[in-house]
Amino acid sequence: MVYETFSSLIKGIEEELETVVNGSVAKRAEDSLARAVQEKVYNRASSGKYRTGALRVSSDTKVQKVNDGLLISVFNNPEKMVGFYDDFGNRAHTSWVDGDEYHDSIVRWTVDGNNSPLYNYKGRNFISYAYDDITNNMVKWLRQSLQARGVKTL
Repeated sequence: MVYETFSSLIKGIEEELETVVNGSVAKRAEDSLARAVQEKVYNRASSGKYRTGALRVSSDTKVQKVNDGLLISVFNNPEKMVGFYDDFGNRAHTSWVDGDEYHDSIVRWTVDGNNSPLYNYKGRNFISYAYDDITNNMVKWLRQSLQARGVKTL
């Protein structure tokens, strides 16, 4: 593409970056969070037939313009945790008492653990694990995504 002015060139670069970040870079960050959940939560000995995978598939991203840049938020979206059943056909993530769903608490319970005398377990801090992976790979993902679109990078 040929740009007539410097400002149109800058605008074109910004649009290309926004497209790449909203697309493949955000998807890779989302996949990183799902991988962290798999490795830190589901790949342990006590995970079994009662696991639904809802926490893993709840990985989500949101890209926002902030000042002169882009902000990628990577998070577990409780709205994506609907309609899950374990291997025994039991509806998961509902209260035994009143049937209310508690999707929004699953991340906190998983990360923080539980110190109850009835059921005690250590937290699985998958968030810091995903954060480190995303932080260490963000520039690489951006570079690879731009190269895939024909943009030469260093």
